Amino acid sequence: DLITSPSGTTQYRPIIRYNIVHDSSGDEGIQLKKVVDALIEYNHVYNTGGDGINIGYGSTGGTIRYNEVHDIYSPDAAIYVYGTTNVVIRGNLVYDVHNNDGIKLGSKNGADAGLSGGLISGNTVHDTAQDGITVYMSDVNVEGNEVYNSGSENGAIYLAWPITNITLTRNVVRDNTLDPGKWGNPAGILIGTVVDAANVALHYNSIYNNTPFGLTNLTG
Repeated sequence: DLITSPSGTTQYRPIIRYNIVHDSSGDEGIQLKKVVDALIEYNHVYNTGGDGINIGYGSTGGTIRYNEVHDIYSPDAAIYVYGTTNVVIRGNLVYDVHNNDGIKLGSKNGADAGLSGGLISGNTVHDTAQDGITVYMSDVNVEGNEVYNSGSENGAIYLAWPITNITLTRNVVRDNTLDPGKWGNPAGILIGTVVDAANVALHYNSIYNNTPFGLTNLTG
C-alpha cells in the first residue's frame, strides 16, 4: 500500500491481513522492522517460540488490531512493540502466553521510556505467565481492556521505567493471582519504582478479585 509521509516522501506501507501463522519454533510469527504505518490485522497466530507479533527496530506508527494470538512461548510477549513510536494496539485477543507477557509496549531494557508510545485499547488478555499488559513507554493511553488470569510477579497491568503521561481508563482488571516472590506486593495494576506517578491517571477502572492487591504504587 503506497502512503505519503508528512515530509512528502512516498513509500510502501506493509499490510499483513487474514493469515494463519503457527508453529514458528525459532523466532517470531510475524515480525516487521524499520517500517512506517504498518497494518497487521485479522490474523490468527499461535504456537510460536518467539513473539506472536512484533514491530520494532526503528519503525514509526502502525496498527495491530483484531488478531487472535495464543499459545506463545516467547521470552518477551505475545505482542511486542519496541523502538517504535505512536502505535495502536486494538481489539486483539491474547491468551495462553506461557513464559512472559501478553502485550508489551516498549523495550524490555527501558530504552524506550522517553518515547511516545500510543494506544492500547479494547484488548482481551488472559492466562499469561507474566503481565497481561506491560507499558515501558511514555504518552500511552490504556483504555477499555480486560485482563484476567495473570500470574505475574509485577502486575496484570504493569508500568515501569521512568515513563510519564500514562492514562488508564475503563479497564477491567480481575481475577489475577499474582506471584509475590519478586516485589512482595504485586497487584492488578502495579506502578514501578521510577515511574513519574504524578503524571499517571486512573479513571473508571474496574479492579476486583486480584491477589494479593488490586493496586500497588512503588514510587513512594
